[in-house]
Amino acid sequence: MGHLLLATSLWLLFFCLATTEVRSIAMMLSKEPKCFQIDKARDIPLNFVYEALDVGNPFEFALYYGAGSDSSMQIMAKSLVERKGEVKYVTDNDGLYTYCMSQSHMKDSDPPARLKMIVHYGYDIVHDQAASTKGYDVVNRNLQVLNDMIDLTMTEADYQKTRELDHHEDTLAMNSSAVWWPVCQILMLIGIGIGQMRHLKGYFSRITMSFNQR
Repeated sequence: MGHLLLATSLWLLFFCLATTEVRSIAMMLSKEPKCFQIDKARDIPLNFVYEALDVGNPFEFALYYGAGSDSSMQIMAKSLVERKGEVKYVTDNDGLYTYCMSQSHMKDSDPPARLKMIVHYGYDIVHDQAASTKGYDVVNRNLQVLNDMIDLTMTEADYQKTRELDHHEDTLAMNSSAVWWPVCQILMLIGIGIGQMRHLKGYFSRITMSFNQR
């Protein structure tokens, strides 16, 4: 049992390090929202942990699909009234997500306030609570986390494979353009050279004819 627990813990530690990421941001916020982007596969748990470092007006949090803050692509909007808290979301599409923060109910005389935001990716952020509510022992909890981490790793690998294929196609298209564009430039130069030669030939022919007439 001791060896099984140790092996499970080592595998769990490996997958936690391999799949769990943390992005920490501390910013000054005013009326104008500040936005950041993350690129994730579907079914990835996101946990936005925030802390207001200054006493002031509440903050507004918004999450969008894609690379912008279009209202038609908004997923959620939440007022961060408490000084500390978290916002959880599980991605349902592959690709970019944009999250924005701003300070609400702000007057012109109010100074910007500081907000700290930590973004966690992965399942490990929720399993402590799940283990206590379901009555799992240490081994079963570690096995559950390990299974979820494997699923998370496979999901990320599939998404990165798709991204790599797209990048490869773009690279091939760029290489094709890099091959044909010089050829087009050479043909253009040859055409310009032929035109200049014909022009010079006609010019000297007219000069010769004018001298012969004299």
